[in-house]
Amino acid sequence: DRASFEGYARLRQMSQLSFFGPGIESSLADRTSFLLREPVVGALVSLRVAPWMSVGGRVEELWAEVGRGRSQRFPSIETRFDESVAPGLIEQPRLGRYQGFIELQAPAAAGQAFNQGGRYRAAYGLYSDQQFDRFTFRRLDLEARHKFTVFGPHRRLTLHGWVATTDASAGHDVP
Repeated sequence: DRASFEGYARLRQMSQLSFFGPGIESSLADRTSFLLREPVVGALVSLRVAPWMSVGGRVEELWAEVGRGRSQRFPSIETRFDESVAPGLIEQPRLGRYQGFIELQAPAAAGQAFNQGGRYRAAYGLYSDQQFDRFTFRRLDLEARHKFTVFGPHRRLTLHGWVATTDASAGHDVP
């Protein structure tokens, strides 16, 4: 129960993702569609250092492929944007992901109490471009989930928030 190791492989394919333009200049009028196919192979290690705290790490290899959107309502991304606005649109790198994390668990109160406990997670990762030396960047993820009993013992309200931010060194882009 103290340590775990997991090896995995997955393939996600999403054919109608939306892109609205870069950063704060994006708008609903610029909405486009794109396809993302993302094969991943990785390993995850976790160690429970206290009943309420775990630390761990993840190593992954990602081969993201961006393609023409398949939406009937919105134009495909390459009709409105180019590589200068949407880095990784033409050149899609193979990325190595190296991540460390800490996870805290708040226990539920005894009995049928209002507080049903929560889970809080902070993860810091480095994405390393293994093809073009152009897309190396860092990412910080903060996630919080807390449960409450409302209107009786079998009804729960879960509040969940997740924030992610990225940063790239000079000469690098986040794809």
